[in-house]
Formats: sequence, structure tokens, C-alpha cells
Amino acid sequence: MHSILVVEDEVLIRLVLAAHLRGCGYRVIEAASGEEAVQVLESDQNLEVLFTDVHLPGAIDGFALSRWAKRLRPGIKVVITSGTERAAQQASDLCDDEPYLTKPYDPAALVREIRRLLGARGP
Repeated sequence: MHSILVVEDEVLIRLVLAAHLRGCGYRVIEAASGEEAVQVLESDQNLEVLFTDVHLPGAIDGFALSRWAKRLRPGIKVVITSGTERAAQQASDLCDDEPYLTKPYDPAALVREIRRLLGARGP
């Protein structure tokens, strides 16, 4: 079973997305901030995908979290999301073949991207 860390400070978005991903057969860990995500990434070596919003509370935004995660785990796959245009350009600079999803996004599109990144048809 593939494992995904969902980092989103908006509780309802995070809960709905996590439930959808679990329903698709993924193991999902949730975090509400960059700092919380760092703790999870340091303790859970099985995480394969980081899905993060750009705008997070605290000192670590989604871009900093993504860069940190890639240094800690070079093989981790990253998907970044945001509702702002500026974030799209920064995301394209950070992620070569990894997707950036503009909010609002379709959860099914996220699942397709995760499957593509993992090179798998399903969980």
C-alpha cells in the first residue's frame, strides 16, 4: 500500500481529500503545517508522496517543505497545490516532472497524478 502525506491547513479540505485518498486504497497521514509535516517525514520512512499546499501557517511554507523533503528523501514524489498564480511559476521551477495542481482541483486528477508519479495503476 502506497503512503501519502497530505499537508493542508484548511481542515475541511484536508479531511475530504484524505478520505478520498483512503477510499482509493492509499495510506494517508495528515498534517496541518509545515512543522507538523517535518515531524511526520522524520518519523515515517514509508511515505512515498508529499502533497502540500503552498500556503501553510508557521515558518515553513509548501515550497520550503518540498525542498527539505527532497533533501531528506531524494526519492519522494511531490505534488504542490495553490490557488495563486505566483505559486504556479515557483512550483514549475521546483518540480521538473512533478505536478502542480491549481485550486480548486479535482481529487480524481490528484489520484491520476499520484499514480503517474508512482508508476502504478492503483494503490
